[in-house]
Amino acid sequence: MTFMGRTRFAAGTCTAALLAACAAAGEIEDRFVYVGCNIGDKAHVDRAINVVRRASKQGFNGLVVQGDIQYAWMASERDLANLARLKSACDVAGMDLIPAIWSIGYGTMLWANPNLAAGLPVFDVPYEVSADGSKATFRPASNAIVSNGDFEDVVPVNGGKAFKVSGWFVDTPGEICFVDRDVKSSGGQSLRFELSASGKRDCPQARAFRSIKVKPNSRYRVTARLKTEGLDTTYGFQIVVYTRPGKGESTGMTRQLTSNRPRIKPTNDWTDMTAEVSTLGYTELDVFLGSWCARAGRFWLDDVKVTELGVDKLLRRPGCPLTIRNAATGKAYVEGRDFAKVPPLKKGQEKLPRENGALVFSIPAGSGIAPGTKLLVSGYASHKMKSDSQISVCMSEPELYELFEKSASAIEAAIHPRKWFLPLDEIRAGGTCAACMARKIDMAHMFADCVAKMRSTIRRVSPDATIYMWGDNLFNKKPDSMCRASFDGCIDLVPKDVVVMHWGGAPAKALKFLHDKGFKTARSFDVGLGWRSGEAAPPSLTNNYRIARETPGCHGFMYTTWYQDYSQDKLEAFGKLWNATATKAASTACHDGTCPLK
Repeated sequence: MTFMGRTRFAAGTCTAALLAACAAAGEIEDRFVYVGCNIGDKAHVDRAINVVRRASKQGFNGLVVQGDIQYAWMASERDLANLARLKSACDVAGMDLIPAIWSIGYGTMLWANPNLAAGLPVFDVPYEVSADGSKATFRPASNAIVSNGDFEDVVPVNGGKAFKVSGWFVDTPGEICFVDRDVKSSGGQSLRFELSASGKRDCPQARAFRSIKVKPNSRYRVTARLKTEGLDTTYGFQIVVYTRPGKGESTGMTRQLTSNRPRIKPTNDWTDMTAEVSTLGYTELDVFLGSWCARAGRFWLDDVKVTELGVDKLLRRPGCPLTIRNAATGKAYVEGRDFAKVPPLKKGQEKLPRENGALVFSIPAGSGIAPGTKLLVSGYASHKMKSDSQISVCMSEPELYELFEKSASAIEAAIHPRKWFLPLDEIRAGGTCAACMARKIDMAHMFADCVAKMRSTIRRVSPDATIYMWGDNLFNKKPDSMCRASFDGCIDLVPKDVVVMHWGGAPAKALKFLHDKGFKTARSFDVGLGWRSGEAAPPSLTNNYRIARETPGCHGFMYTTWYQDYSQDKLEAFGKLWNATATKAASTACHDGTCPLK
């Protein structure tokens, strides 16, 4: 092999040497690959080791591992042995094993204590004591919240081609949305949405939506019956609840309180779809059911209901107090005397007695609560989002940081990482429990304080560690879902020695902005966006790499996949990109007479 006609090398010159030349020439320092891996699962660890072996040959030098590694202090000997195998594989391959830990947005430490979830207020929920005085049960005033949820009331327009659904809006009636009297879950008809009819559109919308009146600081469940046939499940079906635009607000200024994209099959018979929402301080919401961007197939919608939820899965921690008052007099009752103690959330919590889908409070003998008394119950509950799986954690409860100390110490003892990763993205609830409100600080300061505490915890066990984090929240200028407010301004408060891994769009602008704010950066490339297996690497890959390489202060690049996609045409494509850059750097160095490969 000849470079610039001057220096000849053996045909087997290794990638590592080329990348050393690349690094010497000031190229990309960090070349990471992301893996989701639970150390308690041997198959997960074996898969991660396989990625290490392949990735190291392509010049990757770091494996970012997210999973149950954050619970290392709770791990069994078998789990720690699995972790040791992964660490050994990384050492042999010359790759850093980088723990990705403490995701506030995705429920860190909830295995250790599920009560650490962000608390959404559930205030003044109506309960009534039974005639025998033994229990108090949820008694909603009414659950007739949605009219015409069975879509039976339809009025034809324009000679019958189009139509209006009483109380609802539907997308493109008569073209995408149709009344179907042959296929229905109940009653005489349903709504059918034909996605293939909109295939020519970039992002077809096929939805039914309406506004509903709700009580503030309450919880509701949206349910619907869904049937699918050949539906494009890439985008699939969603239930989304937005705040209603207020005076002077446009729809773009509203916030999305909840979104549930259930895992469904392309073809499926009638199935119940659900989503839950906490109303915060709002009294009117917009409910959407359907698809935003699916481009093929069809689905039917029927029997939509919205029901008020009582008190369930109460969070029991200092920052989430429970109060029960007399609805008529306002008198507060004492837990453990007037009503039985409600235990903290843990496994087996679902075994507690329930009626009307809500907790039943036991009234002991000698209680000051008389039979038939109407009560108002107030407490805090967690909230699930994103396919009913994502739960955020409270950043204000001191116990969370005590668990972080245990976590960091155990991880350091097990693998001695030089680099740590904080996956601090998509925090969709927080700032609303009593612990958060008592701090009297905004969400920006709350988030920055959380990052600073995480940083200090890591530095106590690993003083020279390099710490990375997702940068999503640094750009968040509007409230996200169930958060009390936005994180706007936190970019000026987060410690500047934390390296920001940028995942989102406009990389050139974002990386420069972060650099100007004083951060070192890195760029994540999501291989699941616009890159199908078997296809050549998209131009955006080369463009992203060029941007990362040319942006001042950019440390590196990360191959990121949320679907564990390490197919050869993708993982190796990154290697080819780096190898080409390394070859160019080595070539230039040799031309200057300083070739590191002699």
